[in-house]
Amino acid sequence: QTQLIEKMRDAYLLNDLRMKLEKSLSTLEKKDEQPETLKKMIEQYLLLGKVLNQLGKYSDALEFYKKCHKCIESIKTEDMSLALANLYSGYGLAYDNLVNYKEAIEYYTKSLKIKSKKYGKESLLVTDVYNSLANIFCKQGKYNDALEYSNKSLSIYKKAYGAQHPNLVLAYNTI
Repeated sequence: QTQLIEKMRDAYLLNDLRMKLEKSLSTLEKKDEQPETLKKMIEQYLLLGKVLNQLGKYSDALEFYKKCHKCIESIKTEDMSLALANLYSGYGLAYDNLVNYKEAIEYYTKSLKIKSKKYGKESLLVTDVYNSLANIFCKQGKYNDALEYSNKSLSIYKKAYGAQHPNLVLAYNTI
């Protein structure tokens, strides 16, 4: 019963956050399309996509990710590669939840390519993508591929935190 109450509370909080983000985005969408406004919209579209994913509204999340993508493409004056990488991870999560693993892998791979190029293949910023890919390959029964990505993530965590850090559980979980 306690878990049910916690889930209901979490759903309420997520729905409340969703409504606030939608209201804020509605206001921003009416403003000019200056880079600062677009960057705020990108942040909020990404966050709203995550919230919708958590609420199980995967198709809705994809719609907001598409809007986010348009905003990213509109900003020509700055490097938006990290926002694009995060967007691709959002797409990957939504497609993973929709059990469209081919699309999920495609988008996670795009995210990984950008993050690896920008931060290096041994950066902590790529471990989330390695873990996501490992989970998808595991769901598909492709255990060797899953193990490969889990080991990459584990290696990065060990170098960054040491062998006893709690974040290692994320990598061990897939192994």
